[in-house]
Amino acid sequence: MKKKSLLIGSLFLSVLGLASCDLESPNFGFNRPGDNTEDVEKPDIPMDGEIVEEPNKPNTETPTEPSKPSTPEDKPVTPVIPEEKPSDPTENNGQSSDSIFDSFDMTQNIEIEFWHIMNKELQQNLDDQIAEFNKCYPNIKVNHKSIGGYIDIKDNIVKNFGTGKYPDIAYCYPDYVAEYINAGISVSIDELASNSKYGFGGTEVTKSFKKANVTAIKKNDIIEPLYKEGQQFGDGKTYTLPFLKSTEVMFYNENFFKENNLKVPTTWDEMWETCKKIKEIDPNSIPLGYDAADNLFITLAETYGYKYTSHNSFDFNNEGMRSLVKQFREMYDKGYFTTKTLNGNMYTSNIFADSAAEHRMYMSIGSTAGANYQRAYNGAFSVGVSHVPSAPGKQFKAISQGPSLTLFNKKDDAKVLASWLFAQFLLTDNSQVQFFLSSNYMPVTMTAPQTLLYQDFINNRDGYENIVGLTAALTNTYYNIFFTSPAFVGSSVARREVYDLFNNVMSDTSINSSNMDSKVKEYFDKAISNCKYEAGLK
Repeated sequence: MKKKSLLIGSLFLSVLGLASCDLESPNFGFNRPGDNTEDVEKPDIPMDGEIVEEPNKPNTETPTEPSKPSTPEDKPVTPVIPEEKPSDPTENNGQSSDSIFDSFDMTQNIEIEFWHIMNKELQQNLDDQIAEFNKCYPNIKVNHKSIGGYIDIKDNIVKNFGTGKYPDIAYCYPDYVAEYINAGISVSIDELASNSKYGFGGTEVTKSFKKANVTAIKKNDIIEPLYKEGQQFGDGKTYTLPFLKSTEVMFYNENFFKENNLKVPTTWDEMWETCKKIKEIDPNSIPLGYDAADNLFITLAETYGYKYTSHNSFDFNNEGMRSLVKQFREMYDKGYFTTKTLNGNMYTSNIFADSAAEHRMYMSIGSTAGANYQRAYNGAFSVGVSHVPSAPGKQFKAISQGPSLTLFNKKDDAKVLASWLFAQFLLTDNSQVQFFLSSNYMPVTMTAPQTLLYQDFINNRDGYENIVGLTAALTNTYYNIFFTSPAFVGSSVARREVYDLFNNVMSDTSINSSNMDSKVKEYFDKAISNCKYEAGLK
C-alpha cells in the first residue's frame, strides 16, 4: 500500500475559511501598557523565561511555624476524576490505519528541535526528561533552545514561514497556532493520536516507554477541557497538546477573615458585600486585587454567559458586558478593588503580602503558578485559597493558561513522528510531576496527581510555606470547569483590547453617573473597531 503522508499543506486555508478573510500576517502579540510582555499570564513565566520574579518584592525571612490553616481541609486530597467516557475516534481503538507508519524505521537516527521559554532550572529538568526519553528511543536526538518569551517563539517561526527554519515542536499559545495553520505548517495530531502502534496507549509506545519504567498515557488520561483547547480552530481538528497549565484562584488573609467572622465570597454579589464589610473594619484598605484585567473580563463573560469572541468574530460589545464593566467602575469608585495597571503597574500581591502596607489588601486573585508570591512577608498571616467568584446561581469557571505543544510540518514524516513520541513522553506521570514541582504549573493529566510524590507534596500544604500545595489541592477539583476562548488569527488582539478597555474605564476621571452609559459604550465601540482593523475584518 502506498504510504500515506502526514504532511500538512495549504489545504488548511480553505478548510479554516481564513483565506477568504484577506488576512495579513502582522505581529499579533499583545504588549500591555508598561508591561513589555505579550503574555497575559505575566506572573507565570516572564519574557526572559525566568520563573516568576515579581518586581519590588522584598526578601523575606523564613516564615515561622504557626498552626496550619483550615482551607482546604487538612487531609489527603484525591483528584475528582470524571467518569470514563466511551472512546472516541482519536482514542486508540484498533480501527485507525497503520499504513502511515508502515515504512517508519525506528532504528534510524533522527534529530528534532524543541523551542520553549524555560529558564535554567526548568531546562535541567527537561534535560533529565530527555535522558529518560532516550532510554526508550536512543535514536532520537532532541535539541532544545530557549527563545525569550512566547511572542519571540511566534515571531521567529512566522518570519521563517518561507525558509523552513522553524522547530519540529514548540511551546505555543492557541492564538499563535492559528497563524501557523493559516501558513500551512501545523500538523493535526488526530491521525497520530489514534494510531494503534504510536498513538495514545499504542502497542509500540507502551513497549518502548517501559524501558524507562514509564507508563504510556491514554487520551482519556488528559483533562478533557485542556485537550479540547487544541480543537478550537474552526475545523474540528486537533493541533496542540496541553503541557504545563495554570489557572486563577483567590488568595485571602485567613487570619483576618477568621478574626472578623467574614465568610469567603463565592459570587461577585457576595464579593461586593464582603468588600463593604472590610472597608467598614479598615477604611483605608483596598479589599481586593485582581492582577489581570483581561482575564477578569474574559472570565466574567464566561461565568455570566455573555459573549466574548467566537471564531473570526469579536462579540464582547454587548449589553451584558457593558453592564458588568459599569458595575465594576462603581465598585472601583468605592475603593473596593484595583488591578495591576491601576496599581502603578505593580502586582497586587505586593500589597496583599505586606501586612504593613499603607493600604492593606485582604484578597488577591492571581495565577496558581505565582502562588508563592502571595505568601505573607515574614509569615505575618496564613493564606487561604478559594475559587474566583462566579455569577450568582451559576457554576464558577476557571480560565486555562500556560503553554501547549504544537508540531510542525518539516516535510519529513520521521521528524513528525519523533516529535509526537517526545510530546507523549512529556505528558507521562513522572515528567508532569517533576515539572509541577519545579514550576508550580499544574499537571494536565488526571493520573499524575495520583502519584505518591504529588500526594506527599499536597498533603504537606499550609498557608505559610506551601501555598502551592493549597492551590493544587483546590484545582484538583477543576477538571470539568476549565475553559478557553476560540483561537483565530487576531484573537489575541481581543485580549489586549479588553485589557485596555477595562483599565481605561476604571481610570477615566471624566466618567460620572450622568455620562457613564455613553462613555462606556464609546470604549467598547473603539475596542471592537481596533480588533476588526488589526484582524483585517470589516
